This record gives sequence, structure tokens and C-alpha cells, in this order.
Amino acid sequence: MMGNGGPVGLMDDGDRLFAALRNGDRDGYLTVLAGINVFMPSPRAQGDEVLAGTETGTGHVTYRENGAVCIDVSTDASLTQPCRPDVFYRWLMWDRAVRILEEHKFKWTMVVNRGTYMEFRITVPEAAKWLNRHPRAVKTWEELVTQVRFTRAEALDGPLARALACGAHLSYTNCMPWNSMMGEYVHYVARALSIRESWGIYSARDWRRQVDALLNTQRYEIVDVLLALRRKAVADGAQPADPTLLSRLAEEWCAANSADPSTAAEMYDVAHWVGMCESWLRRDNVLPADGVVWTQAVWDLGRAVNMARWGMQCGYCDRPTAEQIVLRAGQLCAETYSNWHELSTAYLLGRVIKMGRQDDVQACYAESLKTHLALANAETSPFRLLSLH
Repeated sequence: MMGNGGPVGLMDDGDRLFAALRNGDRDGYLTVLAGINVFMPSPRAQGDEVLAGTETGTGHVTYRENGAVCIDVSTDASLTQPCRPDVFYRWLMWDRAVRILEEHKFKWTMVVNRGTYMEFRITVPEAAKWLNRHPRAVKTWEELVTQVRFTRAEALDGPLARALACGAHLSYTNCMPWNSMMGEYVHYVARALSIRESWGIYSARDWRRQVDALLNTQRYEIVDVLLALRRKAVADGAQPADPTLLSRLAEEWCAANSADPSTAAEMYDVAHWVGMCESWLRRDNVLPADGVVWTQAVWDLGRAVNMARWGMQCGYCDRPTAEQIVLRAGQLCAETYSNWHELSTAYLLGRVIKMGRQDDVQACYAESLKTHLALANAETSPFRLLSLH
């Protein structure tokens, strides 16, 4: 249930940190930190040099306060504060952050969520000793990815929250609160290198071109053509779950369009795996006995939400621009799907067809089903807290 401050009776990481501070529970605060990711500042100029290939690593941004050397550490709950023009933020688990500083024998004071109601201070040696004494409190990235997370620092209702929820599958698998826009220059170097390799994006122009492509619902690939052919066939009286329908439509389309061998092979392969994936979805009670997926548009629209975040992280756009992209993706999702279940099922199919066929289809399906079920069932999921429309 939603109240004016967000989900009633549910706590985000910031709530847990504040509760520990309020109760004077130092161990409780550190236990929360040991289970989440944090953000530490590094010099942006060094990040630029790494991306230019003239440097191999980055240092830290510190300051002096009352004679002590301090380094800021932020959590998702304080990440919405404006980014300083001379820094970017490294994104890592608390344990890893402490160990990196410990390895260099720094005695610095780590100031967690400075200037907020959750502010907490601890020296690097103290933090390392605590972790040594409480090894079971330390969580890994793999454990964090099993949680559907939200943050009260961002919108929890309204158009932006609903639009961000359309990208919840990637938020879940990337260990992010589903309603977080992320901050500017967060994970800057790693993100820029990642989208260079995965997307061929080297500039703001490349990034904008990819955003526009993801938002273009009239851009049809083979799977979109096949699903459109099925929609027309069903309108003309065909049974949607007929196991032979997709292969017949593929054969007819290839003949009518004189498809070359490569295109024909792709069409037949997509038809086979769409049919297989939908049969698994019916087996696992995600689809009804005669159910099918009518369009997998959310596969691109959900990724557009994430691409907007990445634009901010790489310095390719500011937050208002990123929000407009997210809102547009959300609008298109709401125009395309009736509810979250329909949207999530379509995303699952899209991921299996677009990614699973490149490697292990069944493993991709199992991973995607896990994400689908987590978002369907978790109390903290936007699919439980919000309506799509």
C-alpha cells in the first residue's frame, strides 16, 4: 500500500540506516552497509584519461576536516545530490570499498551520507576491523541481486515512477532500486567502457542515436515482423496458440518476400524459439493455456529506460533530458500493454529471443523467469505497488 511517503510498512536502505542511528545501534548501521553497494568519489579528470587510454587507474577525492583526512561515501539514499564537476563516483560493495582503502593503509575517515539525516563516520581501520569480526554480515553482489529494492530518495508514485518501473527488470539484475534515476557520473568509467563494447557508443551523438532507435516502436526486426503477422492471422480467425501457426507464417512471409537464405534461416529460428518460449511460459503458468505474447516492444522500451540512466552516468545528458526519455518509454509501454503482468511476460520473451539465442536459450529463460517472478511477488516491487496506467 502507498502512503504519502511511499510504501507503508516497507523499509528501504535509508530507513534501515536511519533506524540504526536513531537507536544508537552502531553495529546495526554497519550491518546494513555490509549488505549494500556504495559510491565513492574519484577525480573526473583521471576518469577522462582512462577513457582516452592515457591512464590505467583512478585515485580518490578527499578533504580535510578538523585535521582529519576524510572521504565521502554515498548510498542510494543520498545519491540524488548534485554531482560536483570535478568528480565521478565508483560503484562498489561496502566491503570492497573498505578493503581497497585498507590495502593502501589509509587511515582516513569514511563519512557516509555526509550532510544528511543518515550521516555516519568511521575510520578505514575501524571499518576493516568490524568486517573482520562480522564476516557473516558481508553480502556479495550476487546476494544483492536477489532483492527488489526501492529508495525513498526518488519518486515512488506518479508518471516518473511508473515509467521507471517499465525498466524494473534491468534495475533488478543490476542491483539498483527500481525507482532510482542514478546520479550523474556514477560508475562513469566502467559504464562508458561497457557501452562502448556492448553498444558501440563512443559519444553523446552515438548515445542519442541509440535512444531514438530504442524508442522507435515502428522499427521492426524479424521477431516483430513475425508477431505482427500472427496478430493479423488471429484477427482473421487463426488460433493464437496453434503450434504450427508461427512456422506457417514464417514460410509464407519468406516466399512472399523472396527472402535470402540468411533471412529465411533467421525467420524460421525465431519462429521456433518464440513457440518454444511460449510453451514454457504456459507450462510455468505465466501464460494461460491458450496465451501468447502479442508484442515484445517492452524489450526495447525497458532498455531505453536504462539507456537514459547510462546517458547521465557517462555525461552524455543531464537529468531533465534523461527523465524525458524515461517518461516517453513509460508512455509507450502504457499505450502497448494492459498491465504489468502482460508487460513483464513480453519482456521475458524479448530477452530470450534477442539474447538467449546467442548463447543458451534455456538458461536465459530460467534467469528471465526468476526476474519475472521476483517482480511479480516481492512486496517492494513496483508491479505490486503501482498500476501501469
